[in-house]
Amino acid sequence: MTNKILKCGTFLLFFGILSRRHFEIAPVWCEYYEPSELDDVDVSDEWIQANLFERLSSSDERVFYSTSKDIDYSKREFLNVSCELVLDGHQLQGYLYITQGKINSVSIFIGDDVVDLYSSDLLFEDNLETLSDISEHLKANIENVDSIEYMQKNGAVNSIELKGVFQFPIE
Repeated sequence: MTNKILKCGTFLLFFGILSRRHFEIAPVWCEYYEPSELDDVDVSDEWIQANLFERLSSSDERVFYSTSKDIDYSKREFLNVSCELVLDGHQLQGYLYITQGKINSVSIFIGDDVVDLYSSDLLFEDNLETLSDISEHLKANIENVDSIEYMQKNGAVNSIELKGVFQFPIE
């Protein structure tokens, strides 16, 4: 499937990998997990069948959806929320990956690329590589930093309000 965003009213559907462009369109993208998530998005069963389920059976791509309708995000297993980030005094843009209400990673836009910082101790080497990539991009030494501040862009969106510090292991 192409990277085309499908639209039905206020509902957006996308197969693939999230990029900066997606967050310019909508500040919150849910990763599809199960059919009951779609009960409150005001899209017909026929549209969902034709545009999601039929394509899902022949695709191994991840599926994301968004809506400007006020929905209950606590019912969503996986959320991706656009945020403004501050890493060692440097302003960055990106998004938080939230699973069952817990922030698991921070994705940062570096040009057209996306790099990730993870909360898992098992991924500390990936975090070091990400910090090296960001340092190179910013032309600054930030390789010994172990936290990043985040604040949801444009304030609270659809009852989600995020502001805090994300800690990540580097050793």
